[in-house]
Amino acid sequence: MNRLREENDRLREENRLLKLRIEELQQKFFKKNKQKHEEEDDDKPPSPPKKRGAPEGHPGKTRPVPDHFDEHVDVELTQCPECGSQDIGACNRHEDHYQEDIVLPQVKVTRFRHHFYWCPKCRKAVYGVGKGELPCSYIGPVAKSLASFLHYQLKVPYRKIQMLFRDLFHLNFTPGAAPGFDRQLRCRGAPIYKDMLENLPAQRYVHADETGWRNEGINHLRGDNYTSRLTTIRLPH
Repeated sequence: MNRLREENDRLREENRLLKLRIEELQQKFFKKNKQKHEEEDDDKPPSPPKKRGAPEGHPGKTRPVPDHFDEHVDVELTQCPECGSQDIGACNRHEDHYQEDIVLPQVKVTRFRHHFYWCPKCRKAVYGVGKGELPCSYIGPVAKSLASFLHYQLKVPYRKIQMLFRDLFHLNFTPGAAPGFDRQLRCRGAPIYKDMLENLPAQRYVHADETGWRNEGINHLRGDNYTSRLTTIRLPH
């Protein structure tokens, strides 16, 4: 029993000495590196900030020059923009600067004048519909299509669409009218949708389950691992 107690005391003392040695080495190492960095910082002047952009010799990239221009503007001077002197002469030199910008569309108001005609077969007066006209609608098809695009593709709320049309195009309508635009587009697109339903089954297509599936830690598609899940419909051309 005494022997075990002595052995335990000896191991504790060795453990204590080892911890002190490790602590001493850590302090010595980090303190030395810290002093070294401080001395280097004192001796060397502060380095300039790293230059931004591509390294020297690297080919630069810029926006490609447009292949056409819609308007040409000659920028001429009558006096020096630096000192204001009017004693300047033209040089045999010019430089072209291309700039692309957005031209905000103006609201176009179209008056459709419907001329009535008497149809003896129908026994009533009839009239036609103009090109691009939406009967009984005060907002045109382009504006309604843009409103639907902003709402469904860009997730813009109806109230902000109304603000955008008012401030950008000076075209006013109430936020409650915007859902009506969608209903009109849906009704007028119904024949196209019906035509697609009738014609799509006559086309060749492949039906595959593309749900992700891991095989031995590697991502695969179910169609790759389970050929029974892949069905090819072969129809006549």
